[in-house]
Amino acid sequence: ILLASPPASLERKVTDDTAVNLTGRPEIWKAGWYLFKERPLQGFGFDAETKVLQDPGFQRTARVGFNVMARQSMHNGYLSILAGTGIVGLALWLALLSVPYAQAVSARASDARGLAVGMMTVALVANLVESQITPASTLAASMFWVSWAVAGRLSPGVGRRSASPLR
Repeated sequence: ILLASPPASLERKVTDDTAVNLTGRPEIWKAGWYLFKERPLQGFGFDAETKVLQDPGFQRTARVGFNVMARQSMHNGYLSILAGTGIVGLALWLALLSVPYAQAVSARASDARGLAVGMMTVALVANLVESQITPASTLAASMFWVSWAVAGRLSPGVGRRSASPLR
């Protein structure tokens, strides 16, 4: 009934495309890319990238046209790591993320493997448009890292005892 004739309180009164666009993310991503280009190897420090953007000098040169808050998200977890830790930090972080995938591939098929790999994959894709797994205080981050640990334990031989014959 609501879909056939929604009440006025549920109707959107939007005259432009703000309801379906990236809500300012491209501007934040451009500013993050600028930060990366300033310090490509070492970055500005883990989780410090938006704090750096509060500097009016950086805002002018990065052409930041939005109000930057200290705890604001870069809305891309990979860009956040890149601007914060540089290429070296991003490479180490991606290597760390890939270890459970490699172990899960060699493990036998199971419900645990499917669940862990599925949850990790969803979080990694969502991390493209929202910093999902880098702030450890979110529910999504907790679920990702638990899945990451479960997938890491799926490797053949890890946590398994070989049966010894009784004499």
